[in-house]
Amino acid sequence: MVQALESPVRTAPLPAVSVVIPLLDDRRGIGPCLASVLGQTARHHRLLEVLVVDGGSTDGSREHVAALARRDPRVRLLDNPDRFVPQALNRAIEVAGGDVIVRVDAHAVLDADYVDAAVLALADTEADVVGGPMRPSGTTSTESAIAWALTSRWGVGGSRFHFADASGETDAVYMGVFPRETFSRFGRFDTRFSRNQDDELTYRIRERGGRVWLDPSIRSTYTPRGCYRALYRQFRGYGRFKPMVLREHPRSLRLRHVAPPLVALAWCVLPLAVVRRRFLVVPALHVAAVAMASEPTRRGWLRRASALLTMHLGYGMGFLRGLFGQPRV
Repeated sequence: MVQALESPVRTAPLPAVSVVIPLLDDRRGIGPCLASVLGQTARHHRLLEVLVVDGGSTDGSREHVAALARRDPRVRLLDNPDRFVPQALNRAIEVAGGDVIVRVDAHAVLDADYVDAAVLALADTEADVVGGPMRPSGTTSTESAIAWALTSRWGVGGSRFHFADASGETDAVYMGVFPRETFSRFGRFDTRFSRNQDDELTYRIRERGGRVWLDPSIRSTYTPRGCYRALYRQFRGYGRFKPMVLREHPRSLRLRHVAPPLVALAWCVLPLAVVRRRFLVVPALHVAAVAMASEPTRRGWLRRASALLTMHLGYGMGFLRGLFGQPRV
């Protein structure tokens, strides 16, 4: 009797992944970032390529990437003459060959299983974009204070990707991992938004019936701005583009978006306190609230309070300016 041969087990090929990294003058961050990308465990995906799109770096970032690309054929250096992030992302998406597009910031460091966790989350949820929480980590006392503020509800409101420790649908995620089909269905990043382009895209996806999924197992860290001046510029930029995002997607409006501009408006009328002391009330209450929220019984509370105040005023002043006319970076 001839024994029938068993059929070979067929397994689906691992999805090919393209990592895209916009870059502009981030020599400090791009080395650790690329090391974390190239060191992924890759049990559930195949790292096809790492596309670094440079907007004209002059601090040695570009040369570092070029040197690495000569040693590792997976790394490719692309040019972004427009300099801004959405153009860089769209350029990379256009040439990427992967089934999955992983957007990574140049100052982020991924956990070793970051991409594996994201690929599994995409397969399990069939979402149009997945992402993990934002986890800042500072090395200096000022960076640590800013990192604390970026994880405080007093600093960034109630957006889930700053705090969530459970998976679920959300309105936005940090960075973002996309099946290629997402961009065919919903379009690419809107180049009008030099800031907040991620929020605009996820709002668009949700409004058109797509799903945005947050999974805390998709872990990464990043180094925040190192001084309050840079933090102010960062949040002023976020604020300037937020009114434009809200005009496009009015249903995305939340209290956390309008509270800082209201506080900033109160600070704008502070000179009137010379003739009417009641104009001191709101700024004084704001300073008191920030001081109490900064845990004054702990060491370094003044730095934390300064970070909160900087974020509020930067975002608020930017928002007020963005209400009038087209924002520019």
